[in-house]
Amino acid sequence: MAIVDVIRQHHLVELLAALASRPAGAVLVEAHDEWQVADKRYLSEGSMATLTTPTAEPKEVAAPALLTA
Repeated sequence: MAIVDVIRQHHLVELLAALASRPAGAVLVEAHDEWQVADKRYLSEGSMATLTTPTAEPKEVAAPALLTA
């Protein structure tokens, strides 16, 4: 295989990758824009509040004896 054939194949692969990624990117941008306009949320306000609200007493994950080396 000559170097010219390798270069030609490389350009063909780059072209096909570019052609495949453009429609996918356009679909993602359009979906994102629709979510922005419709006031939809990926996570509800209630579920986000549970992430930021601290608990009264932290739970132990492991016994202290297991944490010593």
